Amino acid sequence: MSELPRPLIDVRPAVEFEINFPTRIFSFLKDPEHTQHSPEQWAELVSRAFLTLDRLASERPTDNTYGWPVRLVATGWALRGYTRAKHDLIAAGYDAAKVEQMPVGQVMALDEARYSRQIASESLKWSLLPYPEGWARLKQAETELIRNHYLGPGPTTREPIPINSLLLPAIRAAGDAMIRRDVSIAADRAIEAIRMHAAQNGGKLPQALSEVSVVPVPNNPWLGTPFPYRVEGNKAILEVRRGAEPPQPLQESDYVFEITIAGDRHSSETKAAQ
Repeated sequence: MSELPRPLIDVRPAVEFEINFPTRIFSFLKDPEHTQHSPEQWAELVSRAFLTLDRLASERPTDNTYGWPVRLVATGWALRGYTRAKHDLIAAGYDAAKVEQMPVGQVMALDEARYSRQIASESLKWSLLPYPEGWARLKQAETELIRNHYLGPGPTTREPIPINSLLLPAIRAAGDAMIRRDVSIAADRAIEAIRMHAAQNGGKLPQALSEVSVVPVPNNPWLGTPFPYRVEGNKAILEVRRGAEPPQPLQESDYVFEITIAGDRHSSETKAAQ
């Protein structure tokens, strides 16, 4: 178990797949600054993007329904988001006169593409670090984005086209799947270390994991800290967190192992025979 690759599952391909989600689904975001479309074509592309997002969010079967409700929503987002997107582009260094001449849909697409690149860069950067460092930073970055209204539900977000609200959960899910397996492997190693210690010490359980020297005892790779461990009578208790950080209550994905050392059956049978 100690020789298995760490992490057991390489999350980078999954993260790279997810961060390309915006341009893979909405090709008009690849280079909106230099793509030539009429104002009507830009409006159509943005409106259809809202139709696609609506299908993805609701998990309805794919269809080409493009009635007035979706157009109304797209128009509402355009009226609300265009002025802000224009302001953000100019603040980011884009030529003000050039931005003013762009169609509304192009301004929204350009600001959304800029925003998506930023999210993709942050997500990939933190996902390549060890889990306790990188994913904690990714969580902090997401919290900051929500606080500043660059990310969030419905009309609270400053995002011109609400694409990234679907992006980040998928990236987190990829990382969570990786770390759950690694935590389970580390917990198995810790249990084996306890058993090996007892085997070398007449069946006596270690009072603390720091007492175990026969083999290294891994930390919880999710938190980067030792597994909580205690001895109650002749029973050792190992707490394995995979979903809730202490002191939060345990979740269904967390485990508590109770470890006892069985007596030597052969020795007991010999004594009984005598």
